[in-house]
Amino acid sequence: MRPLVLKFGGTSVADAPAISTALRIVADSARSSGPIVVVVSAMAGITDELLAACELARRGKVDEV
Repeated sequence: MRPLVLKFGGTSVADAPAISTALRIVADSARSSGPIVVVVSAMAGITDELLAACELARRGKVDEV
């Protein structure tokens, strides 16, 4: 049986209520499906912060990172 893949990121994991909603979706899917793979990417705004930190590091501004 092929697994069901559920991917959450950005606003779907932005705060506690959003994470609770994602968790409910996973739990509901687990009850009605076979194997499940859950993929969680960065929370809202974090990707932009990581990119900004990389840019600062690239410019040698390690103290600001």
